[in-house]
Amino acid sequence: MISNQRMLGGPNLLVKLSKKKAVKDLTNVPDHIHRKLLDWIDSIDENGLLQTRKVKGWHDESLKGDRRGQRSIRLNKSYRAI
Repeated sequence: MISNQRMLGGPNLLVKLSKKKAVKDLTNVPDHIHRKLLDWIDSIDENGLLQTRKVKGWHDESLKGDRRGQRSIRLNKSYRAI
């Protein structure tokens, strides 16, 4: 699972940091999960976060409790990226 990244310099920096970390963290997950997360990150890079969040297929959800203010996507029933 990918841990949360802070927005340090806007959405483009977030995508670059997340993609670098995603490639490192995804060495032990199934290939289709790896591809789906990288597709989501590419979608943010191309379309922006607000447009990507509107796509229902990404299952973008706001989190509650200690993770309030953060968001996650469901990659499948077993994997979620925060």
